[in-house]
Amino acid sequence: MNELEQARARIDLIDKQMTELFKARMHQCEVIADYKSRNEVPIVDNAREMQILEKGRVLLDNADMFGYYERFQKKLMEVSAEYQRNIIENKKAGI
Repeated sequence: MNELEQARARIDLIDKQMTELFKARMHQCEVIADYKSRNEVPIVDNAREMQILEKGRVLLDNADMFGYYERFQKKLMEVSAEYQRNIIENKKAGI
């Protein structure tokens, strides 16, 4: 196996782990959507999103990579909000 194949194999493993983490994260989004629905809390919390990005900046500890991480995280938060919105709308519609 050459260097490229080895790197791709490692990415495949990382992607598998990320899939499991994504499923776990989305399950927590379900819990949050239920709470927000019951308590009439807005789906998007800008202060919370800024906290997440700031934590990421500290944990990442790589200024060159942060812009990419920030885009990744913002997209993930957008997907999470969309998922929560869908759950809440389906709940209201009795689905």
